[in-house]
Amino acid sequence: MRSFGTKAVEEEISRLFPSVAMRRFDTDTPKKDHLSEFGPEIKSGEIQCIIGTQMIAKGLDLPKLRTLIILGSGFTSSGFAGEEREFQLLYQVMGRAMRGHQDTKVIIQTYNKASHLLDAAVGRDYQMFYEHELKERKQFSYPPFCHLAVIHYSRKSSLSCQKAGSTLLNKLRKQFTGVEFVGPLADTHERRGPNYHWHILIKSPKRSYLVDIAESIGTSWACELDPIDTP
Repeated sequence: MRSFGTKAVEEEISRLFPSVAMRRFDTDTPKKDHLSEFGPEIKSGEIQCIIGTQMIAKGLDLPKLRTLIILGSGFTSSGFAGEEREFQLLYQVMGRAMRGHQDTKVIIQTYNKASHLLDAAVGRDYQMFYEHELKERKQFSYPPFCHLAVIHYSRKSSLSCQKAGSTLLNKLRKQFTGVEFVGPLADTHERRGPNYHWHILIKSPKRSYLVDIAESIGTSWACELDPIDTP
């Protein structure tokens, strides 16, 4: 349900089924064509096929829904909360097919069919996913078993990022003990605009240690305390 080329999907379905009335809803959709403007047509079945990103996963009651296709399951972010977000999204979008109006077929494209995440989502087993996720977070020391901070920074090249991050990291390691530093690392989407974006991850048993680090690094670095995910 992440952006998987919705425009290309729309073009292919139009080619295969030219008589089907369809609508695409994603971040490129003009405001006047927003999903909220087509509620009656979608609910009645006048619009026979809807294509979109995660905005169509939530809150829709679709009494005419016969087939739900989820493309690209398994492309979680590299952040520690990536699987949690994907499970929530799968759980939500599959809820569109389980409102009891009729038997709806659910088809999921995935490159990891043995995934515990997929098993839990298909089985509507929140407890199974929760227990597995908690066990992994404890094993690798992520919240709720530690506190996190991320130092964000950018430079004109990857090499500059590597050098600047290593210099800062060496300084911090000499100044602060009792915390774990990870990095410096390139962000998942490293180049944004003219700059390259990197980060240093810090894990600590006490949040106060992270506050001390944030106050020590100066204004040329951005320190995010308690991030909901890692870059």
